[in-house]
Amino acid sequence: MLNSNHRKIIIFGLGLFGEKLLKLLVDRWEVVGVDLDKDKIEKLKEEFQNNDHITLINGDASSILTWKKINFENVSCVISAIQDTDVALEICRIGRESFKLPKEVQFILLLIKNDRIEEFKNFNVEIVNPVDITTKTVISLVEKNFRIPENIGIGKGELVETTILANSHLIDRELKHFKSTRWRIAAIYRDNKFILPTKDTALKVGDRVVISGYPSVVESIVNIFLKGVPQFPLQYGRDISVPFSPINLKIIEEAEYLRKHSKAHRLQIHPWKKRYKKIINETVEKILKNSFYVIKEKPVKSYLDLLNSNEESIGVGVISFGLTKIDKFFLDFWKFIKLPRFYYNIRLKKLFKKADKPFFVSRGSFPYSKLIVSLNSSNPAITLEIALELSRISKIPLEVIYITKPKELRGETENEELSLIKELVNDFGHIYRTHIDLVIKEGNPIKKTVKYLNEKGYNRVLLIISFDKEDDFSIFNPNIQYEITIRTDVSVLLIPARKEVLSNEYH
Repeated sequence: MLNSNHRKIIIFGLGLFGEKLLKLLVDRWEVVGVDLDKDKIEKLKEEFQNNDHITLINGDASSILTWKKINFENVSCVISAIQDTDVALEICRIGRESFKLPKEVQFILLLIKNDRIEEFKNFNVEIVNPVDITTKTVISLVEKNFRIPENIGIGKGELVETTILANSHLIDRELKHFKSTRWRIAAIYRDNKFILPTKDTALKVGDRVVISGYPSVVESIVNIFLKGVPQFPLQYGRDISVPFSPINLKIIEEAEYLRKHSKAHRLQIHPWKKRYKKIINETVEKILKNSFYVIKEKPVKSYLDLLNSNEESIGVGVISFGLTKIDKFFLDFWKFIKLPRFYYNIRLKKLFKKADKPFFVSRGSFPYSKLIVSLNSSNPAITLEIALELSRISKIPLEVIYITKPKELRGETENEELSLIKELVNDFGHIYRTHIDLVIKEGNPIKKTVKYLNEKGYNRVLLIISFDKEDDFSIFNPNIQYEITIRTDVSVLLIPARKEVLSNEYH
């Protein structure tokens, strides 16, 4: 569904660059194209005669009379692909001074010759040199040190070969720590010999690695392998999926906060049940002015719909208790009476059992002053790695907590686990060249973690924890991650990861 709010782009000049931009953008945006060449306009009108998202105008971009033919309602960007510097300057002057287009409306100028750049400074514009971009793209392809094999598969990036460089932080890491349903390491070539990867295979400097997976995530994985560039959630998918209900709008605000503080591209907003479809556009626009989002046509009926594994663009699904009136009623009285938790448990348990992508339990505890990582997780190494990525992207400080048994009750196994947790945190600190605060407490991991999160000063935090879908739920053997999630008052990011017992060979 094309969202009409702040989705209009105006392109002046439909030559080589302008026409290409118009054709690439018209499927996702409402586009107005302006050109002085009447034959060019007529040709494009014939080509796009059945497309109601495009308006084509014949006229001089430097004339106010031409500008008066344009409807500027909901315009988000003005692009000039005209190479005449004087015309480009006049476009800026008319747009900013005569038509009073605010700074929120982006002006982008494609200029090969930009020796008069000082004259554009007062107009709040961005100048792009296509020649520089082309040159940098070629250099980037060389320096990225990866290639897409030819004549194999469908050639759309589902297979990529890259070389592990000396500055990669993943050197000596075993492959059992790289777990995803979105990509796989298919082969390793070392010293001109083929290695069929196993979970115990460790990466070495100079290894040529063949990665297979969804094209939308493979390049992000390459960036992690080469330079350790944080990519979350791109290794799972590029978008954050969130439901819309007028009863709970805070969830969209927190989802947008997460998007801005991660590598996610945009929000996918889904109507919660059919009855909210009529008001979704106007309401969302008030919350997400000039943000990157798309409103989906199909309503979702359950939280699992937000984590559709067949939709490769989804990286994180955001959920919240309080999407229905009865939920809202329960939440309002939660602080005053001890309600049975089963009402919430049913839906959350389904996610713990079936989610194969991260999901985010929104409780409105943003903006975060700290990221708290619980290593009482199914896979402490993966949990810490994801948390470090998010911390590096968002610049939000990180703290690690681990709950162990009281000293007098710990046996050899528990003491070894505690030692390995300390070693894990220490090693990740060296790998990422940062100090990681580790808090160790004794007692019940559920009660102690919840108490720690709810202490004064920790109401603005995000908890990050991993879970194993194969874990059971029972009274005698409670699921630690699940119990922490339903009992805490803070937002929680949950990472699906198979249970991994730490050993001396984890790194």
